[in-house]
Amino acid sequence: FPPPPPRARAPLTARCVQLQAEVTHVVHNAWRVDFNLALPSFETHVAGTRRLVDVCAGAARGARLVFVSSVSAAQDWDVARGPVPEAPLADPALSVGTGYGSSKFVGENLLARAAERGLQCMSLRIGQVCGAAATGAWGTSEWVPILVKSSIALGKLPELDGTVSWIPMDAVADIIRDIVLSQEEMPTLVNAVHPRPVAWKQVMGDINACLGDKPLAVVPYSWWLEALERAADGATQEDLERIPALKILDYFRAFGIDRRSLHSVPEDVALEAGGFSTHESQKLRAFCPSVRELAPVNEQHVRAWMRYWRDVKFLEA
Repeated sequence: FPPPPPRARAPLTARCVQLQAEVTHVVHNAWRVDFNLALPSFETHVAGTRRLVDVCAGAARGARLVFVSSVSAAQDWDVARGPVPEAPLADPALSVGTGYGSSKFVGENLLARAAERGLQCMSLRIGQVCGAAATGAWGTSEWVPILVKSSIALGKLPELDGTVSWIPMDAVADIIRDIVLSQEEMPTLVNAVHPRPVAWKQVMGDINACLGDKPLAVVPYSWWLEALERAADGATQEDLERIPALKILDYFRAFGIDRRSLHSVPEDVALEAGGFSTHESQKLRAFCPSVRELAPVNEQHVRAWMRYWRDVKFLEA
């Protein structure tokens, strides 16, 4: 069957025309975060991105467009191939998984096409963002604080091989500032991950150090997951509050899969904790001065997170 004819795009609104006369930079970070939705649910977001391309392409002052993407755009990357490159991926199969990640893949490819036609634009593929170095603020609905609170209740922390490239929230803001202020030609895509990853075991050790005279046993991840599974049996509402990991048990089941063995990944290929791919960051470091001296995540960062979680009553003081 022949492909359907392309749909004509509606003319720009008066507000968009006004923006074309005034705007110099657009940072597009408006996206629904819901990992339960399929790709078609994000059609309006993708269409909005396409409209911003039109706005910037016709801007009187040569507007630059930054699309805030996610590492989940490469969620089905073959870990045996090594780090995820800092480039748009052509194969849509590499984005199969959540509709959220697939929609970010589409957005990245939209900008790649626009860049080929001369638009100054960039996709910023952001990894796991952790609490700000300055304040420690890290939302308590995210999986890491949930893991920490649940581990305290279970009396044990999970041990994993591999690294984490979590990047503080304020460092991400600095990266966006670097991009907006730069006069250099934009790379098409950069991976906004921490350029100096640290071992998962180090972070767990730092968490234990923050617990003072009540350190937790550090056990293999499979043992920790078994304890969580046992706690799920007949769990009450009080248990769900005390061990919030029970609410996202499937996530932690998937996180513990031995992906190195499953995908026959050679031992010389580095993986993130949980068996996930690492990400290249050479273009990030070249284009964004703020990350070149960015300190690795350390005990000082962890203490700030723990202090914030106690201040908001997520953890007991």
